[in-house]
Amino acid sequence: MYILKNFSLVVLTLLVSFTTIAQINFEKGYIITENDQRLEVYIKNQDWKYNPTVITYRQDLESQNIDISIHELKEFGIKDISKYVKFHVDIDTSPVSLKNLGADKRPHFEKRTLLLKVLVEGNARLYKYENGNDRKYFFETNEKEIEQLVYKEYRVENYIKSNNNYKQQLFNHLKCEGISRSKIERVDYDEQDLTEIFRTYNSCKDPNYEQQFKKAKKGKFQLNIRPGINLTSLKSFIQNSPGYILEFDTKISWRIGIESEFILPFNNNKWSLLGEVSYQEYKNEYDNTGASNDPFAPSSKQEIDYSYLDIAVGARYYLFLNDENKIFVNLAYVPNITINKKHGPLEISKAANFAAGIGYKYSDKYAAEIRYGFNRNILNRYIYHYSEYNTLSFILSYTLF
Repeated sequence: MYILKNFSLVVLTLLVSFTTIAQINFEKGYIITENDQRLEVYIKNQDWKYNPTVITYRQDLESQNIDISIHELKEFGIKDISKYVKFHVDIDTSPVSLKNLGADKRPHFEKRTLLLKVLVEGNARLYKYENGNDRKYFFETNEKEIEQLVYKEYRVENYIKSNNNYKQQLFNHLKCEGISRSKIERVDYDEQDLTEIFRTYNSCKDPNYEQQFKKAKKGKFQLNIRPGINLTSLKSFIQNSPGYILEFDTKISWRIGIESEFILPFNNNKWSLLGEVSYQEYKNEYDNTGASNDPFAPSSKQEIDYSYLDIAVGARYYLFLNDENKIFVNLAYVPNITINKKHGPLEISKAANFAAGIGYKYSDKYAAEIRYGFNRNILNRYIYHYSEYNTLSFILSYTLF
């Protein structure tokens, strides 16, 4: 019991430490300052989900970090990965959440200075702005200055309608063989469809056109099989009169789980969401027969036969050591479904707790994790009973796909 409680502090400390000191690679790139000075530097690649207002760079890999804000630069880029350009643009500031939609279909433009992400370069350029649920796309051509592609949802009584003016804008300015009106009508207001239509236009205008950036990353789904063993402790407090405490010996048991993991497509694939279903069991007994020195303790054996399905839902953070090796930490909320429920004369209830773990993964296939399950009160249906059920799990993992 003492070992398990102390390990929980270790796991929490490591969890905080890794998220605090997590490293993000510095990649070779450039910045162009407000006074048109171009600097070849190493940029902290944060794989920005939202458009940045400040970036961090180093003059070389051994030098100190330098922060530069949107007010001091015009453009920056990381070779073959991403590029951002500053514009002073009109952007629609209408609410985007469904509960706040208004009845006006017209966009409400405001002037903003933004670092827009370059999605497509060429004769026609496509840019992206994202902040929370607000996602806007901008474009310009060799003949036309930058403007927002207009898409706006609005409410008419109990119906949600949309202003799809972006399709007319595309039809007016991306005129080329192979881009018909019907093709534009099928273009959704999303990164994939818009990128494709702009690339089609640029290839039509220039047969030698080549896209400079990598394709937009998508999330990655993985399925992991996870066998292991548990080191389990249980202390039960019986609070009716007379009251007593049952402290069961720490016991080793096995567990088997299947985990689905979704690697999020930003921040260099460092974050993932996980869901795991695992079968676990704990069988033990407390034998206090003949304990005459304790008149309040039970004088018979107390057996526990507890098996259950844990359903862990949480998040995982990876710290990359190199291309093959990475360390991770995760935190999960863990409700469960009971199967065997015997605790002496009592019946074990469904109970939830939190679990935190730290692990190592190799080659995106093999992993090992140590996970601590915090206190779980498995006697919560009884008013005068309470229990502390803790597990320390040693888990191996193999990625099926």
